[in-house]
Amino acid sequence: MDFTNPKDFITDYNADGECGSNSFLYIQAACVLPEDHSDKRQVFGLITACTAVFIYLFTIVYFDYIKTLQKTKYVDFDVKTITAGDYTVEFDIDEEIYAEFQQNYLDPTNPMGEIQQFKLYIQLELEKRLNQFPNNGVDGPGEQNIKIAQITLAFNNAKVINWLMKRGTFIKTEKWDKVKVINETIAQGIKEDKKLLDQLQRPVSVFATMETEEGHTRATQYNKLIGEPEYKHYDKFLTSEIELQEASEPTDIIWENRSFTPRQRSVKRCIVAFLILVMLTISAVIIFVCTLSANAKKFRYPKANCDTIYDGYGNDTSSEIWESDATTEYANNYPK
Repeated sequence: MDFTNPKDFITDYNADGECGSNSFLYIQAACVLPEDHSDKRQVFGLITACTAVFIYLFTIVYFDYIKTLQKTKYVDFDVKTITAGDYTVEFDIDEEIYAEFQQNYLDPTNPMGEIQQFKLYIQLELEKRLNQFPNNGVDGPGEQNIKIAQITLAFNNAKVINWLMKRGTFIKTEKWDKVKVINETIAQGIKEDKKLLDQLQRPVSVFATMETEEGHTRATQYNKLIGEPEYKHYDKFLTSEIELQEASEPTDIIWENRSFTPRQRSVKRCIVAFLILVMLTISAVIIFVCTLSANAKKFRYPKANCDTIYDGYGNDTSSEIWESDATTEYANNYPK
């Protein structure tokens, strides 16, 4: 069938019943908007865009204001409510440090327990080092005798904490049969799992609370000072290096997460970053495909000038030129 001949087109399609004898075939020609209409649309688009930008900037400024306000309130609260956490520093202990203490410094004949001896060793050693550091003048001029008020140890007990959290949930929901099961699991794990028992008894972090502001200041400068030649001999604590940092408030610490090593945290960050990248890639592909589809229709039916159409066809819509072009358009864009 020759689609360039409208007569053949109409005859053939009337014959197979797809188009009746009273059917019409239309050709769509997009016309350019009048100039005043175009100006109105541009002004409306500009107003809409400016409004969106204003809302965006206002939202950013508002959230930044709230963040800064809350931070200021926190600082004000922290100044008015001085706690032991404001004078406390912390550092981690690896297995080599504790093994060195057990081998060379632990006294089995001492009536003090192993943990108490370890706390005393840390206290005396830290006090000796901090007293060697220069005076910052926080508590006045002259020599300051730096003392540690308390040493607190943290243990790798995340597994037991998770058990106790489940137990508390079961008690709250009154699932007494599951409470019994979790109690047996805890008792059996602590009794029979020697590796877990050793893990629960080995300190992994130290929290040292200073008696004075000067002591706390020197402790926070510890990492910097041991890099100087004068204090280079303090670069290791027993067998390993330690890094003192200001301690968080106890209520701000998620204790069951302290068991994660830096490597595990890095792996989790990489997984999260990968998932975000995958979601962004999927979103970009969807946007790209939709844009291609929209542009295909836009380029298929570009804007046309109405004056040009009238010059070519005239006002007589029944002319053969209309029929021929309409048939060609249908054949090109809607093939069977």
